[in-house]
Amino acid sequence: MTWRWRGLLKKEWILMRWQMIAFIVVTLLICFANLTPVLAGLKTFEHIDPQGLYDMMLRILLIIGPILIVISIEYERKQLDVWLHSPASMFQVLGVKVFVAIIAVVVAMLLTSVLAGITYYYSAPENALPLSEAVWLAAKLGATAVVNAVFNTVAVLFVWILLGVIQLRIGNFAAFIILIPVLMMSTLWAVLTSVFPENAPLSVVGFITYALFSIVFFSAGTVLLDKKVRV
Repeated sequence: MTWRWRGLLKKEWILMRWQMIAFIVVTLLICFANLTPVLAGLKTFEHIDPQGLYDMMLRILLIIGPILIVISIEYERKQLDVWLHSPASMFQVLGVKVFVAIIAVVVAMLLTSVLAGITYYYSAPENALPLSEAVWLAAKLGATAVVNAVFNTVAVLFVWILLGVIQLRIGNFAAFIILIPVLMMSTLWAVLTSVFPENAPLSVVGFITYALFSIVFFSAGTVLLDKKVRV
């Protein structure tokens, strides 16, 4: 890792550390609150609807990255001249922001997974999975969450940058114009989740599809923001 990447990471950490910690803590508290009946011995793990808990935590994890990336960009949008005179490329600047946002998602996911795993074995279900199988299952679900989180984060990054560029042209009417690409991307998201609902990272085609769209959105956002800064 070069000094430039280290400098950007340090800068982003200083800028976003409290927001990251806050999201991680809130996510952990929500998970803990849902697992409290099991820890208190009032219910078994199966009785709290594990699938429903996973779906809820996945939705929470999927909004952490987009929110953090928007907050980060908004913090620095008022001083775009800093980016203009920065030795780092826009690819590096936005790449670090996406990386840090995803790290927050991964940390929150790992902590909630550990908490759920401890609760699962604490409740001592009769048909408990062997630890190796449980870890493998958690890894697959975690990989799915990360792939989706990356896609969501770069998609929101692109939309937010596009909104800023359009606002420069037509002002407040941009909020209405931006609905068109938002609807298109929502449709794309619906199609992807229907085609690859559970095994995006496990299917070669699914992984490549998510990766390609993520690269396209990130590249387009980088080009747009670079042009906006230099105009």
